[in-house]
Amino acid sequence: MTKKDDQQIDLTASRANWERENKEMYPQLTNKNADFMRKFKNEMADREFKGEFLEHENAMLRELLDKQKEGVTAKHLYGTPHSYAEFLENYEDNKPAEPASFGQYVIEGGLLIGGIFALINGVTMMLGGSESASSSAGIITLLMNFVVSGFAMAFITKNQPDLNKPKGERGMWRYIFVAIAVMLVWAAFIFLTQLIPASINRVLPPFVYILIGVLALLGRWWYKKTYNIAGTLF
Repeated sequence: MTKKDDQQIDLTASRANWERENKEMYPQLTNKNADFMRKFKNEMADREFKGEFLEHENAMLRELLDKQKEGVTAKHLYGTPHSYAEFLENYEDNKPAEPASFGQYVIEGGLLIGGIFALINGVTMMLGGSESASSSAGIITLLMNFVVSGFAMAFITKNQPDLNKPKGERGMWRYIFVAIAVMLVWAAFIFLTQLIPASINRVLPPFVYILIGVLALLGRWWYKKTYNIAGTLF
């Protein structure tokens, strides 16, 4: 079972729990607050809300039950049902995406840098002829670059400085050190693969490199969009 499957199971369980709790809380509302929530739900039903409505509804009900003991109404807390529905929709649309996992950064970075590397090799071979072909990266170098560059990009991405923190606490020196160290290891690793005999580390035709590069970059675009990968370097 994948991490995504586990997250979906957890979300399904949470939805069931929110729904059960919401049904238990509604009868405890005052008439005014119950009327507000009814109108609010109607407002939300007409919108293409991207967030978890049951979770927001649960939080509102908890706050209403707590505040109505002091005589505070839903109108005092949230304004009108229409205005709060609009606020919630705008908040969800502009909410920053959660940072991706290390593994997701490995895949995204590997597809990006590996794809660019493959494209450069293919174009260079087409323009340079037989001389450039003899010095081009072989298939093992190409494949290993996808893996190594993915981990390199993930380490660098995870150690980006936090520019929102005060100067001196942003982690800039750590970022520079990690970036330099990762680049040196990456370059050394790729250099070592070039020492593999050409009979094993065979050079492919230029159009194959170009095709691999294009497919990798398209795959990266699809992967980043599908899984909403945020916080990447590029």
